[in-house]
Amino acid sequence: YSKPDPLGEDPVLVKWMEAGTLWLNNYAAPHIANVSANVRSRLAEFEQKELDGAVVSTGTFVLRRGIPRLISELHSLLRFLFRYPTVLFQKYKKEVESPAFDLKCMIEHAIVPRILYTAVSEEPLTHGELPVACRYALSRGFTFKKEKLTMNECGWFSSRISALMHLLRAGVCGYLVTLSLTNTPDSTGHLSSEEMEIVRAVQNGRVTNLLAPY
Repeated sequence: YSKPDPLGEDPVLVKWMEAGTLWLNNYAAPHIANVSANVRSRLAEFEQKELDGAVVSTGTFVLRRGIPRLISELHSLLRFLFRYPTVLFQKYKKEVESPAFDLKCMIEHAIVPRILYTAVSEEPLTHGELPVACRYALSRGFTFKKEKLTMNECGWFSSRISALMHLLRAGVCGYLVTLSLTNTPDSTGHLSSEEMEIVRAVQNGRVTNLLAPY
């Protein structure tokens, strides 16, 4: 599902990928910076390292370097989410079908961050069903070469999973920024607690704990 289509991509998928590229290049880092430090600190827990039995903190969550590599991974992820047989992302397909819904509208409506947030917050009804994001992660461990399925090298695979988790966290931050823009003056006092509840749910969710348990 994540390979480029040699016959050409679906126009809606092209808009997803173009918006994703623009978001990562120009908006993801400011979105993350606009999220309160205590929330970003909770997100950074999944980027900490264990050293001699102790957890070494990496501080608050920030967008990593190497944007071109993140863009490449984001495009693969968006292809998979678009093509996978699920209704989970159907509303984002319908939302951008109109020719009037251009890149500016997609950025203003945070389409890509909302797609990523939907993916990372998915909770299947049964334990026997894997979330779509986890299925994508598994697919990155294998490649078809000459009509033969081969397992990718573990170092390459782990770097892809790391990039995926980073993109999902960045998407959560982008989604949180949209909450601050849509809150009324009477509800702004509850924004920080609402953000923490969302991040806590993501931390405790199946996607995060299947891909990066802690």
